[in-house]
Amino acid sequence: MTSPTGLELVWAETGGTTDPGNNKYQQGWVAEIPTFQNFNHVLQSLDKAKLSYAEKDIYPWQDFIAYEAGARVKAGNKVYICLSSHNDSAGANPQDPELDTTNSYWAHNIIVSSKADAYSNINPKQGLTIDQAAGVAATTTNWESNAQTIKDNLPALALNIEDNNYDNWLVANVRGELVVVNTGNDENPDSQDLRPANNGNSYKIYHEGNKPTQSEISGTIPANPEDGTLYGRRDGNWVRATSIVSQTAPPPPVEGNGSGWYNLDDGTFYIDIDDGDSSQWVPASPPVSLDILPETHRLGGINHTTLTELPERTDSNSFGIQFEDGGVVLPSNKTIYSKVSGSFQSVIIDMLVAFTPSGAVGTVRKTTWHYDGTTLTPIDSINTLPAQVVANIVINGNNLELQTDYTGGLGSGYSMSVLLNYCTAGR
Repeated sequence: MTSPTGLELVWAETGGTTDPGNNKYQQGWVAEIPTFQNFNHVLQSLDKAKLSYAEKDIYPWQDFIAYEAGARVKAGNKVYICLSSHNDSAGANPQDPELDTTNSYWAHNIIVSSKADAYSNINPKQGLTIDQAAGVAATTTNWESNAQTIKDNLPALALNIEDNNYDNWLVANVRGELVVVNTGNDENPDSQDLRPANNGNSYKIYHEGNKPTQSEISGTIPANPEDGTLYGRRDGNWVRATSIVSQTAPPPPVEGNGSGWYNLDDGTFYIDIDDGDSSQWVPASPPVSLDILPETHRLGGINHTTLTELPERTDSNSFGIQFEDGGVVLPSNKTIYSKVSGSFQSVIIDMLVAFTPSGAVGTVRKTTWHYDGTTLTPIDSINTLPAQVVANIVINGNNLELQTDYTGGLGSGYSMSVLLNYCTAGR
């Protein structure tokens, strides 16, 4: 392999030279004896061209050269790449890279490509472009080539920003683990350990193949115990969640955790209470016997117990109502509270509903209704009523109204009871 020598030497650098002129360059030597100055000029031009390339690895742009697409030249302090083959003319012309403001012929880009039309499709705003540089057109799914390869003991890509008010970042492959590193205002590698375990500014990149563990995510706790029990999170621990069941006696085992049990035998809702000595089922509301309620009568063909209008001012009481299939289907609407015009009233109503269709399991609803004189808000603690059954309290003008309905379809008959415990305050 040939190695050049004396690249720094220029023939006749300190001797006499005379340019023989463009016509002589085109004609060349004939049967003549040229002057030594002409001969020195020709040899010196060759040496200067060779030395210029050795110094800059690129030729400067010049007039009268037919540039092909992909040719690289230097103009001013920038390197340009030719987008379209053309011939330059003498003097100031639009083909001059520094005068080509529309990027018709030149672009200040770098492109690596194996495509025949790569240069003509350069976008001047894209900077460095890699367009099928591997020479193998990869498919959309199979790994057949790399557009770009960075191979090192610690391959890293630095994303540095000119403004020192913002941080610089690295994306790196650290021992097979993909990480991002906040390097602050540092642009030069400083031998810091990039492993996340040893660097508070280095962070793992998680994905389906590298999922985070519970301990790696702050504010989380281990998974709940898998023992068939419902748990809820309280602060930083799992606690057994309160549950509510609806069944006949005997009741579920007592645990003293505030669970609820609606006894289908007596229509009472119980709470599992731990009083410090033992756990037992305690009625959630004082029992009310339907025997002390006003006499029953027929309304729209449905047996029910009359609900007396609640007082308009401070009071508390309990009322009940019973429905049975009597040939006429609900609904039934009943006013249970009347607000005095211009007065402010506060009402809290505990509603307990039991519904059992013929030959089916009973269902319940226990709801506390809050009324502040304007807004009525329900809070359900249990609701297993089927969609065909409605038991709601609604605002109707200055009244609170109990609305009940059963659309049928759950058996040949049914029974439903509603118990309301309430307290009111007004002025």
